[in-house]
Amino acid sequence: MQTGTVQGEMPAEPEHQNGDQKRHGESDAGRERPDRAAALALIPDQKEQGTEQAHDGTQQQDENQRFHPHDRQSGTVRWALVGLTLFATLLTAGLGVWQWQRAADKAVLLAQWAQAPQVEVERLADVARLPVYARLSMEAQWWPAVWLLDNRTVNGRVGYDVLMLACDATNTCLWVNRGWVEGKRDRRQWPQVTWQSGQRVLEGIWRGWPEGEAAGHELLQSGLFRIQHPNDARTPPGLTVVKAGLLQLSAGSPDALTVHWKPVSMTPARHRGYAFQWGLMSLALAATGLIMIRRTTRTKEDQP
Repeated sequence: MQTGTVQGEMPAEPEHQNGDQKRHGESDAGRERPDRAAALALIPDQKEQGTEQAHDGTQQQDENQRFHPHDRQSGTVRWALVGLTLFATLLTAGLGVWQWQRAADKAVLLAQWAQAPQVEVERLADVARLPVYARLSMEAQWWPAVWLLDNRTVNGRVGYDVLMLACDATNTCLWVNRGWVEGKRDRRQWPQVTWQSGQRVLEGIWRGWPEGEAAGHELLQSGLFRIQHPNDARTPPGLTVVKAGLLQLSAGSPDALTVHWKPVSMTPARHRGYAFQWGLMSLALAATGLIMIRRTTRTKEDQP
């Protein structure tokens, strides 16, 4: 009978175990529900983070494309070309205008030269009122002194222009340029300049006083000076010198040396030719610059 009792009580254990397993399963399921809920809650956050990261990446890529070093370099090159083109065009155009103005000035001088009067001078003091380029004829005598105007070149040879004073009976004098003499290789040697005393007939052109400032005065010997500009010539005491200009002796005058002076060193036609060349160069530089600027712009637009 005991055996039957024991056998009859044995089936109760599985039921007890099943109940425990159910309770454990419910407990595990209970724990899994919050974990699953938390995992499900994290999924939208991860999606939002992924979306934000993708947006940030796209924005960073756009910024990288916007501020790409090649774009900055292209912009710098383009502005440099604009500035260089503008500078070169204005410079060459300005030089052309300057040459054209020089041509106009030379035309005025040549007109004055052609219309200059022929004047016989009785008093040297009256010369100051005469127009530039007037042809003068006068009687005067040489003051016994010579001023060698340094660094004058004729036909590739270096020498001096010879300046002297022509005076009348009242000790009123004019500066006279007699012409050019060749210098010596050794500057310690100087050319010998002679003149005739007594009353002389002088013929020449009344020039304006040369522009410039005093640059040097050197005494070579008694009555002989070497100067760098006419303003270096010092007036001897007791003389009244007309400084409005100087008389350039004509080649046919008896006391003239090698006369090389001309009213203009370059003709108006030559100045206008230079102006035309500068104008063409200005147009060529402007066209070349615009082509280069357009090429840099197209290169930037063609880039991905």
